[in-house]
Amino acid sequence: KDGAGSKGAAGKAGNKAGKFSKDKVKKSSIKQQIRGIERLLKRDLPADVKKTHEARLKALQNDTQDRKHSELEKKMSKKYHMVKFFERKNIKKRIRQCEKKLAEAPSKEKTEIQKQHDQLVEDLEYVEHFPRDKPYMSVLKTPDRERVDKMRRMIKKQMQQSAAQRAEARRKDALGSEDEEEDAVPAKDDDDDFFVEAEDDGVGAG
Repeated sequence: KDGAGSKGAAGKAGNKAGKFSKDKVKKSSIKQQIRGIERLLKRDLPADVKKTHEARLKALQNDTQDRKHSELEKKMSKKYHMVKFFERKNIKKRIRQCEKKLAEAPSKEKTEIQKQHDQLVEDLEYVEHFPRDKPYMSVLKTPDRERVDKMRRMIKKQMQQSAAQRAEARRKDALGSEDEEEDAVPAKDDDDDFFVEAEDDGVGAG
């Protein structure tokens, strides 16, 4: 059993090392390709060949940037996962408490409780939509409220932009569906008019 366990652990370690090795080779390969194309572009090349290599270089550079950004997001997500988890949990608990108070409070107290509720909802949005590639600033504990409020405004703006983009995408999809439906309706054939006229003539003759 110990032998089997050791083999399993060794196999997992080998797989992990193999994956790391492949990722490293892939990164190295992309860097080499970029350097190779950059050297090539220093030569006197025909315009069409140069254009092709420039497009390839740009695609590789974009790929490199995307990889770096993705790695940064993973790093930050891992680093601040627990902080965000507990803040989310804390805020949700407070929201539920506010909702309970709203249901039980007299009318004159509801306005103030509603303000607290709305603020907590904004705090929750802050935690859930905080940029994944930036060091997290606690919405509950950060003493620099000005920085938190600035980030809050930025997050709200991004959320509004995302909502607008989704609405525009839905609108385009709906328009596309309407166009498809119109295309699916069979066009009226001139022969149809001929048969209608013929039937009318027949009715008149009868």
